Amino acid sequence: MTQKRTDHRGKAIEIDVPELLRIRAQTLDALRALDGVAWAAASGELHLQHNEMPNWVTLRDDDNLAAAHRVFAAVFASHFAAMGRINATVAYSRGRAQLAFLETNDEIEAAARDGLRAT
Repeated sequence: MTQKRTDHRGKAIEIDVPELLRIRAQTLDALRALDGVAWAAASGELHLQHNEMPNWVTLRDDDNLAAAHRVFAAVFASHFAAMGRINATVAYSRGRAQLAFLETNDEIEAAARDGLRAT
């Protein structure tokens, strides 16, 4: 089942809903399997109305942000092409402090390649 939508620029796009639901389930399972290993906890949702797949990662006091992001990006790397114009987003926090927020697949890939620093 595909849905016709528009992206943030008003361009018409088709969304393969079953494929995106599969990707969301698979990536969320992979992220949660890393809870207590790569970070304290990860969660996520699928917001088709906003063409996004948001994720939240909470780091422990001794977790390295750049290292955690490389692990996060590796979970999504093989899915970006199939996600089309749906962007993964990720917010990293430690306690109540937000450390970084990435809002596109390109930003996620670039930060994994170039390193991610707290903002």
